[in-house]
Amino acid sequence: MSRILRLALLLADTPAPSIVSKQGDYRVQFTRFLQSSIQKYKLDVRLKIDPYDVVNEMALPTEEGLKDIDGIMITGSAASAYSDVPWINNLTDFMKHVINNHPRVRIVGICFGHQIVARAMGGNVIKNPLGMELAVTEFELTEDAKQFFKTNRNGIKIQEMHQDYVSEIPPNFVNLGSTSMCSVQGLLKPSHVLTVQGHPEFTAAVVKGILKARGEIGVFSPEVVEKYSARAELEHDGIWLGKTFIEFILDGEVKADDETEDATCHM
Repeated sequence: MSRILRLALLLADTPAPSIVSKQGDYRVQFTRFLQSSIQKYKLDVRLKIDPYDVVNEMALPTEEGLKDIDGIMITGSAASAYSDVPWINNLTDFMKHVINNHPRVRIVGICFGHQIVARAMGGNVIKNPLGMELAVTEFELTEDAKQFFKTNRNGIKIQEMHQDYVSEIPPNFVNLGSTSMCSVQGLLKPSHVLTVQGHPEFTAAVVKGILKARGEIGVFSPEVVEKYSARAELEHDGIWLGKTFIEFILDGEVKADDETEDATCHM
């Protein structure tokens, strides 16, 4: 019988209408992302995803609800994790509570979610003076990351779309990697919390859509849109990371049929 993965998906943003109309909102995108990992790696897992609008409704799992889930996944957001606004403060306090008091519940943070975890646990998040990191980027793995991922590879390729970054690692966490623009590309608290700065759930179409939308309002120049739209099409390790998230949340209860070092995919 398939293992049911019971996941609370904390929706920290709604994509632009042009993205939603073609690629779906974050609930759709994350479901498709995780399902693609299940299919590619032949995981005997069925998804049960409960979405929570943490922005407009400030909805979060209850104490009773935390007993009925395997993990929490926090999405990306156009907002800044260091902002002093009610919904971000509420989310930060909730994540601090869960991490400190519910060690059974696995946490996965993506981009903004990665930064929220860092803020909640005593790290620091700032705006990067070097600018934005965009499209498929390879980050160099730390020795801790190589041990966690069980790989001899030196780097992982991931879609990026951020300017804020974690400038100080919280206590009891280790850094998973770095690039020349961003020194903390992921965080790990073994057997409990896993985060990445990039967007493994993003397809090339999503990244190109964001670049196009921001280009139309003058955030990106035509040259930037063209350059990074091409880079968005490069192969990356998103689906492999999705498999890693599922195995992490389920604490090794399921294993992929195909454990290869060649993890890159085209989305």
